[in-house]
Amino acid sequence: MLFVALCCFFVMANGVLGAAQAEDRTNGNDNQSLLGIVVQLQAKVLSMENEAEKMKGKLRRVKVQQEQTQADLATLQASLHKQAAFSVTFDHVVQGRLNMGTGGIIRFDKIVTNIAGGYNVGTGIFTAPYAGVYAFSCSIRSINDRDWVSVSITKGDTQLAIATADGKIDHWDKGSAFATTYLDKGDQVFVKHYGGDTYVERGVLTTFSGMLVTAD
Repeated sequence: MLFVALCCFFVMANGVLGAAQAEDRTNGNDNQSLLGIVVQLQAKVLSMENEAEKMKGKLRRVKVQQEQTQADLATLQASLHKQAAFSVTFDHVVQGRLNMGTGGIIRFDKIVTNIAGGYNVGTGIFTAPYAGVYAFSCSIRSINDRDWVSVSITKGDTQLAIATADGKIDHWDKGSAFATTYLDKGDQVFVKHYGGDTYVERGVLTTFSGMLVTAD
């Protein structure tokens, strides 16, 4: 009986030990599974944090671009409010010959338009009220049977464009010139004698005009 009892005891002990070992293996597997899940979650969190930083960077760039666009728009709106234009000629009632003199500036005495007041009748000079790109044109009519005559649209000491007419080749010949240039505020432009005869017709066909195209 003692032998049988001992055998039963050993069988039960082995069973308990095996169950314990099996439970340890199960717990170990569970722990490894949980650890793997934690690692995966940490990787996902890190990835999401990286994506969040990228999105923050994109938002910052978009904000900078938006601010630049708003600044450009404000500059454009301000420039649109800057207007300058003039058109001058001679009084058609008082026609005749005008002797410019060698190198002389033509003083147009009849103002058709003078927005921003840049043209001065007393001097014949246009002074830029704003900085920007300007366009200018002039026309002259020569005196019948007189030699050729040239005038220039002049900025300071620089000839921008030249108009020529020849009264001997074509009676009452007409010449014209056009120029665009950048002017700083205060720069001056005028029409002056450039070469040849010094006489032009003092009438409505001798003109000078200009306008601000784009302001700074």
